[in-house]
Amino acid sequence: MHSLYLLTLAAAGVVANVVVDDNTCHRNKGVCEPQSLCEYNYNFGDLSFDQSCRVKDGVNFYPQQIHLAFAGTKTGTAMTVSWATFEDVTDSSVWVGSSEDTLELVETPVSSDSYYSDDEYDLFHHHATITGLKPRTKYFYKVGSRGDEKYTSEVSSFITARPATDDSTFNALIYGDLGDGKNSVDTIAAVNKMTSDDIDLVYHLGDVSYADNDFLTVNQAAGFFYEEVYNKWMNSLMPLMSCVPYMVLVGNHEAECHSPSVLNSENDIPTGQTAEIQAAFEDLFLKYKVDVVLTGHKHYYERGLPIANNKAVLDGVSNDYEVYDNPQAPVHILTGGAGQSEGLSIPPSHTASWNAVSHYEHFGYSMLEANRSTLVWKYILSSDQTVQDEFVMYKTDPTQSDS
Repeated sequence: MHSLYLLTLAAAGVVANVVVDDNTCHRNKGVCEPQSLCEYNYNFGDLSFDQSCRVKDGVNFYPQQIHLAFAGTKTGTAMTVSWATFEDVTDSSVWVGSSEDTLELVETPVSSDSYYSDDEYDLFHHHATITGLKPRTKYFYKVGSRGDEKYTSEVSSFITARPATDDSTFNALIYGDLGDGKNSVDTIAAVNKMTSDDIDLVYHLGDVSYADNDFLTVNQAAGFFYEEVYNKWMNSLMPLMSCVPYMVLVGNHEAECHSPSVLNSENDIPTGQTAEIQAAFEDLFLKYKVDVVLTGHKHYYERGLPIANNKAVLDGVSNDYEVYDNPQAPVHILTGGAGQSEGLSIPPSHTASWNAVSHYEHFGYSMLEANRSTLVWKYILSSDQTVQDEFVMYKTDPTQSDS
């Protein structure tokens, strides 16, 4: 049995006895998972497939948490690949090709940094930006040790961003406030089935793993939980993040530094002052004819009517609120109920006059499909993938919108 020391959770503090071992591995449709850590390795006497799923030899050196992000000053010409290892792999590299069989080593700098370590724990983050790519083109890649093939990842693929002149339909998966734990299981299972053939990017509207909340778990209150939560969360989404660029906004749960009584110097909007936020941004939204404003933070779903200066602007809006034909003001959409550990937020005490659709009872995510004239928006329940809200926006007059 191989084992990987990761970290420790204990009420009294950090001690060295928690490992990832063969019990971490399990069978799923004939494959040992998580694939980044486990492989099929039969030993005499094994009584089940699950028992023959074992942690890979040298897993400390094996790439984990692989994820993608758009890069480059010219759209579609670069992609950043990031991954992590529990040992310092000094020859970390990336290979790219037009097929799985034509991968070539990319001579690009790979940065390797450790942001936190102690006597019992190290994690190294590796980042490589691949340049010279063609827009809207599928590439295959792998990452890992240049000198030892067994410490390289499985081959995955991505599609570069399309050029600005591309008029075809664009698809995005959008949600905020996902987190780790039982509330996020359905969402993570649903989105991990998506590939670059289904969506062009993921847009996570802040509040990523909720690692800062894990002290609320009693047996972790005095333990070493922050890195563990992030590591688990990143690996849980690797099937999605390793094939589709995962673009993230910074939320208030991305660091343990927030307090309602303290106003950080880099922020000039205090907690809860929504009127000031509206005053700061609404004129800009109207000036530049913004179509849709996306937000998270509250843990549920709401879709508004076009709104300006606290009033619904109903020009072009159908009676059932399912068609917005050349709307004259921005549409605000809150999609923050992806499955965070805090649970669903308490619904507002009253419904605003510009509210078109609300869903407060279940976790879900949103899908956007858009081209230059049509935008289709759907809100989908994570538990069964049923569509709970759908509307279409038409912009037949190109002068109506700049964004």
